[in-house]
Amino acid sequence: MSKLLKYIFLVAIFAYLFIGIDIKELQASIQRVSLNWLLLSMIVVIFSDFCLALRWRYLSKNECNLLSSFEATTISGLLNFILPARLGEISKVIYLNKAYKTRLTIGAQLLIFERSLDILFLSLLSVYAIIEIYTTLPLEVYLISLFLLIFFYVLLIKSRMIRKIFLRIFPRKISNFLIKVLLELDKQISVKNFFISLIMTFLVWTSFFLITFTFFHYVVNLNFLFHEILLIFTVSSIAMSIPFAPGGVGVYQAGMIFALSHYGYSHSEGLSFGLLLHLILLVPSVIVALIVLSRKNLRIKSFV
Repeated sequence: MSKLLKYIFLVAIFAYLFIGIDIKELQASIQRVSLNWLLLSMIVVIFSDFCLALRWRYLSKNECNLLSSFEATTISGLLNFILPARLGEISKVIYLNKAYKTRLTIGAQLLIFERSLDILFLSLLSVYAIIEIYTTLPLEVYLISLFLLIFFYVLLIKSRMIRKIFLRIFPRKISNFLIKVLLELDKQISVKNFFISLIMTFLVWTSFFLITFTFFHYVVNLNFLFHEILLIFTVSSIAMSIPFAPGGVGVYQAGMIFALSHYGYSHSEGLSFGLLLHLILLVPSVIVALIVLSRKNLRIKSFV
């Protein structure tokens, strides 16, 4: 039943994307592209992978060096565009184990902490998007929301609540493994480590935002204000995280159409910009990941 609902959702999304689009508007949007800035934006994508690698190295307490962390990041980026629900992230742990003999329990521990940091930041951005689109609440309300989210996050990690959730939703062997990982993680997280990790996650998400900013300001030369690009980035990031299609294909473009329609852009323009930006996010990581796999004599099949 869940698979049927998933397919119905995907069909509905693609129908929404392509039914009634204006081909001339689509072509006009693509013709706005500056090739020089397009190449530069792809370099910014590599920079964001580098930021992710820096964070992973820090979280591993330098057990994974910067090179191995960067390689694992690009491979997980490639597989996230192949597998649904961001399952490509697991390949980071598998790659480090295969290529650098990093212990799986350490990799799983870091992966859980890393994903939870990203979920926290995406939650903070979601609060901003809701306030920006639907309300005119003062800044104080947003700041209080941020504080409450961070407090709830720390409470969840430090409490036994999440362990009880694992026991309820996973088979016993899997839940026991995850609880073991969380116990090890709990021992290592200090106040200092947590806040440094938050700062590094802020750097990672700033690099993600920089890609969107470069695309709209320079690649297609649209004069959006900072807060407008932040809203577009937030909505498209939320859409990308929806675990239905590989790499967020379809849902990402739908999110882009929705965000741009808020500023008066047509369905066709939103679709074309969503397709172009998604391609920019994909190509650099794919190229680097394929080079890494070739040099290590590994195949994508071994991670799927």
